[in-house]
Amino acid sequence: MPDGKSHISGDSLMSLHKERERFVLLALSFVRDREAAEDLVQESLLYLLENQERIADRNLAGYFSKVVMNKCLDLLRRIRRRGEIEGQIRNGALLDESIAILSGKVSEDVALQVDMSGRIEACRKALPSLAFKVFIASRVGGMTHREIAEEFGIAPRRVNTEVQRALSVFRKEFQDYLQSSAQPVP
Repeated sequence: MPDGKSHISGDSLMSLHKERERFVLLALSFVRDREAAEDLVQESLLYLLENQERIADRNLAGYFSKVVMNKCLDLLRRIRRRGEIEGQIRNGALLDESIAILSGKVSEDVALQVDMSGRIEACRKALPSLAFKVFIASRVGGMTHREIAEEFGIAPRRVNTEVQRALSVFRKEFQDYLQSSAQPVP
């Protein structure tokens, strides 16, 4: 090559494009959603075009298959992460962590934990599902608003709105705890 840089030839790109369906089927075998598979193949093609200086033209189909599989893996990891958060909420695993966070310590008093569990469950029922999930992801999961926005496919401002909505419900539900903790200890 005259400029010393490696570029993917137009023929190689055309060959990949002609075999597009094969790569869509590869992605489909992992993600089980045709539209998502097509999007992943398209993203992979864009990746090749954007990074063609670093990619050798030989065995391009094998390299492209690997790019598609990595895109699938990234998507599946994001889905699993979202599912883990939702599953933990359903299974109550995060409720115990919420109790510890809201109480400021892990209490050994079972009656207190039962009371707090009931209050958290009341908050969950009072809130829209998204608001509760966003709140748990933020406060218990430790995710940033940007990460939550990406995870749930909403705008960062919406994340802030949902967290504020949840905080309002939690403050009302735990008002007696908040007032008693503000009282000076004699």
